[in-house]
Amino acid sequence: MSIIYADLHAITYAGLQCWSLYRSLVYSTDPENIVFTGVECYPVTWAVGFCKMLMIFIQFALTVER
Repeated sequence: MSIIYADLHAITYAGLQCWSLYRSLVYSTDPENIVFTGVECYPVTWAVGFCKMLMIFIQFALTVER
C-alpha cells in the first residue's frame, strides 16, 4: 500500500513541475503571470502534502507492526 501512496505523491509532484514548466514557457514575456495565485496553488499543495502524510503514516504503521 505504501508504494501506491509513493506513486501518487510522485504523480502529483510531477504534475506540479510540468505545470510550472508550462507556465514559465507560456508566460516568458509576462513575468507577473508566471507566479501561481493562491487559488491555483491550494489544491496542488494539499494533494502533495496529503500524499506525504499518508506515506509517513503507512511507514510508521509498518514499523510499529514489526
